[in-house]
Amino acid sequence: MSSASSLSSPKGSGPFFRSVPFQILVACGVSFTAPGMWDALGGLGAGGAAEPYAVSAANALVYGLFAIVCVAAGAINNRIGLKYGLALGAIGYPLYGAGLYTNNVSANTWFMLFGSALCGVSAGFFWAAEAAIIIGYPSPGDRAFYLAIWQTAKALGPIAVGKQFISRRILLLLPAFFISYFYNGFMSTWLTTYFTVRSRAFSSFFTNFAGIFSSFIIAFLLDNQKIHIKARGRIAFCAIITILVGTWIWATILQKQFYDTPEAPVFDWFQGGFGKSYALVFFWQFGGQAFQQFLYWLVGQYATDLSNLSHLTGILRGVEALGQTIAWAMQSEGGANHFVSIGINFGITVLCVFPTWIILSELEKSHEVQVTEDVNDTLKDTA
Repeated sequence: MSSASSLSSPKGSGPFFRSVPFQILVACGVSFTAPGMWDALGGLGAGGAAEPYAVSAANALVYGLFAIVCVAAGAINNRIGLKYGLALGAIGYPLYGAGLYTNNVSANTWFMLFGSALCGVSAGFFWAAEAAIIIGYPSPGDRAFYLAIWQTAKALGPIAVGKQFISRRILLLLPAFFISYFYNGFMSTWLTTYFTVRSRAFSSFFTNFAGIFSSFIIAFLLDNQKIHIKARGRIAFCAIITILVGTWIWATILQKQFYDTPEAPVFDWFQGGFGKSYALVFFWQFGGQAFQQFLYWLVGQYATDLSNLSHLTGILRGVEALGQTIAWAMQSEGGANHFVSIGINFGITVLCVFPTWIILSELEKSHEVQVTEDVNDTLKDTA
């Protein structure tokens, strides 16, 4: 874009409403009321329904459309502006919640699927826009901290073709993108199958603190400028993978015990066996949110302008959504063998270690993300 049409970015001096903290505050507010509430519904296990299968099919529809839209949403947001992309992205979430409610009250499946479809389309714009704002505006020394704020707000409440998608770094990171939220579908089924509604409500409230804790712990490490960036990345990645692999080994042991009983257990608050079964959910969320934050941080190290960053985060969310599409579709089949989901989660988590380690080995230093705006406040490519 022409330099004559550019204005100072949010990093510069000016009114508070143009400052980085205010932009992050707005993005976090939207995150709390849209995907934050979506996560709260998911934390109830099938949105609080007695059976997970119809809701799992709806979630598969959400992530299927999300995967298609998100990879292109980065480029579209660059054309229409991030603020409009963020607004467009929030439209589908209330319709999804309304669909779950009507399905629980009157078994109105068509409206639930309609709301899920609109949520999937709008969410693609939402995540590409919000991630670009959260990663692009802060300085390198504060980036992981603001990512933690973003993950906390959510917890409380790209282009598929072209040079970027086929670049070596993106290809190597695809397994990590794919598996980063794959656990979510099985976690919902685990909660619905083995916990009462009351204990699932407790989980919906308390489990979000796992994401908050892990977000700030990982932020403290990733923003620590006294440690070389390569060492920071490697330490964080090793810790996350250790936790995630441990949860799937743990899940295998518990699932074997449950399958060996004449009747599947259903745990209420602090009943015998509740602790060891719920702790698994807590650490899925703890490790999963840390992994998400780590991947956004890693992608941010290889983007130098907001347009490029919007494309990369769109790819990240698109591939992640593809993984969730498959994960939720697997959970939509009644009587599915849980060992299949556990094995896939374990296998791809281990598979992503080597290619991600290669990318971490190439980290050299942090850099600022160049942010420019035109006279209409539309964020465009600065390359």
